[in-house]
Amino acid sequence: MQKESRIQKTDGRWKVEEIRLKPEDEITWSCNDDFAIWFPPGRDPLDATTGNLAKAKQQKRKVKKGVEKGVYEYALFCYGDNTMAEGNSPPKMIIE
Repeated sequence: MQKESRIQKTDGRWKVEEIRLKPEDEITWSCNDDFAIWFPPGRDPLDATTGNLAKAKQQKRKVKKGVEKGVYEYALFCYGDNTMAEGNSPPKMIIE
């Protein structure tokens, strides 16, 4: 299944909502500004073969097949303001 997450600026702060995905779902993040996504080492539930999460305004990745269910915290850095996006501090991806 394809899901989307929009990084939006609200009251001067970048915000992103919690994401709920299943193994092999695809997620596309988009923003009006360049951004990068980072997961802690050993905690990235996304398949590296579907793209590099480098600086861009849109990034698409697929959840790994067989990934362990759970909550995966990650960070979104917005380059234009040199600030981190806020989610549930930090943003969360839930794999069901």
